[in-house]
Amino acid sequence: SSVLLYNGERDGMNADSWHKQCDFNANTLTLIKTEYDHIFGCFASIEFDEKYENWHKDLKSFLCLIRTQFENAECPKYCGYVSKEERPNEIYGNYGPYSE
Repeated sequence: SSVLLYNGERDGMNADSWHKQCDFNANTLTLIKTEYDHIFGCFASIEFDEKYENWHKDLKSFLCLIRTQFENAECPKYCGYVSKEERPNEIYGNYGPYSE
């Protein structure tokens, strides 16, 4: 079943509020709508912890662009896990998922 852990309007629109609600929960799906009407999301199968001092690999994580206002952007765009040599998606402390 699904549970809404964090809502920016309810909990505060900042990283500290997000971590307060979402840390120590595995299998999180985060959806974000920007002030420019872009929508993107990320999934992490491992728990977040803003106190992490190292990067942690998450072979199931992904980032995705769902909607954008940029004319030439590929949408939806999915960025799944790639090998270490190709820069893996990783999670680092209070930064959350990272992918280049």
